[in-house]
Amino acid sequence: MTWLLMLLLVARVLSQHCINSYCSTISDCGSGCNSCAPDGVCSGSRHDHYPHSHDPHSHRPHGHNPHSHHPHSHQPGPGPTPSACKWPVFASRAELQADAWGQYYKAVYGALPTAGDFPLDVSTNWLLHDGAIIKAGLQTLCKSSECPLNEKDRYSTNDMYQPPLVSWIWHTYPYPAQPASTWVEVLHEADPFGDEHHGMWLVFTPGSGIWFNLGVTIAFPEHQDAYNRFGIGDGDNEKLSLAAAAAGFDSIQFLAHVDHVNYQCDTHNTGRPGFDYMGVEVVATRLVGTYPCGAADGASNVWRSGWRASSACVCDPKAQFLNCQGVPEIRRHAGQAVGVQQQKRRNGTHTTTMQHSRR
Repeated sequence: MTWLLMLLLVARVLSQHCINSYCSTISDCGSGCNSCAPDGVCSGSRHDHYPHSHDPHSHRPHGHNPHSHHPHSHQPGPGPTPSACKWPVFASRAELQADAWGQYYKAVYGALPTAGDFPLDVSTNWLLHDGAIIKAGLQTLCKSSECPLNEKDRYSTNDMYQPPLVSWIWHTYPYPAQPASTWVEVLHEADPFGDEHHGMWLVFTPGSGIWFNLGVTIAFPEHQDAYNRFGIGDGDNEKLSLAAAAAGFDSIQFLAHVDHVNYQCDTHNTGRPGFDYMGVEVVATRLVGTYPCGAADGASNVWRSGWRASSACVCDPKAQFLNCQGVPEIRRHAGQAVGVQQQKRRNGTHTTTMQHSRR
């Protein structure tokens, strides 16, 4: 069944090119700009000035986190070089409003960022909603490849749990732990494997427009570090969530988890240095990841939307992905799941069964 898994994986990746790769070097449904993407959505930049200044949307910690355990063993080797892609930086709210990116931010957050959040650097997003990009009428955009090569590259494939109609901006590790009680933007796919009855696994995703409060949090480089801390000898993730919650923790952050199946663009799969891991995992210890919203009824009080979590979130519990009404459409009902997603594992080894672990 391994060959079937690989065929399904290839089919899913190819299907994403038509959505994400506008003027990518990979163009499987037309030459030049993909024929299935809007005309004129090609490479280029809108601004010729990129001031190096305060980054209000960087999601970096603003103070000491007494619960964080920064990675010591996963330091970056020779990493990506600066990208040729130039993302715009807006000096003021008025400047953003006059640009097509203003329409994009309104689509994702319901309103423009507040005056105190400028200058605003678009590249601080990790995720971009491609549908909102199209609707905003962005005529020039950094081209998207399947995998990143350099810092701030736009690319289409980050992890096996991403929703459709998104692309990414690459940010080089190491990644810092976020402070306790911080609202962070996340994604989640309703777990198809039945091992999230205790705990909900989220992907840290600045730019998603969906917010979760970390509460009392603790951070580790790898899963095994958390198993050791909480005495989970068999590496059971549901037991881990139960133990962490019992110890008073609302969330766990994994800052350097290596997973060659989840991260198809990592160094192991591509041979490119600087991509040993490609994101941050967040476990909401008191929620249930079986559901897209963390609970059967939607648990909408847990989530927020809007700029800096300024608005309520109404989450559709029938969807495949965590969602908030008004945030660009990533809901896709559970019956429409992509086939290969039913074959994936989070422990970094292939499988042809529904068995699943993140070890």
